[in-house]
Amino acid sequence: MSAEDWLLSVRRRLINGLSDVTVNQLLDRLYDQNVTSEEEKDVIRAQTGADKARQLIDRIHRKGPDAVSCLKTALRLSYTASSVNCQFGLLVFSLSPQKES
Repeated sequence: MSAEDWLLSVRRRLINGLSDVTVNQLLDRLYDQNVTSEEEKDVIRAQTGADKARQLIDRIHRKGPDAVSCLKTALRLSYTASSVNCQFGLLVFSLSPQKES
């Protein structure tokens, strides 16, 4: 499965599961890796709730597989370093897509 396909397969769970704090942490990591610009970071930070996560995911998806891989790594780091890890079982959704029921 390609990086973009993976992101699309977990998109809904990310949108519903990422807090504003976590999205801000991801933005910082992605900005530090030159995946997002300062302007993009500011635009996404101005959003709230699911819209914030949706903006981040959709922008990263449009940037291609390298950006998605950076997001995946940032997710692993964020959830390894946080108690949210328990809530999602290393959320990174095992970094595996779930089958829709």
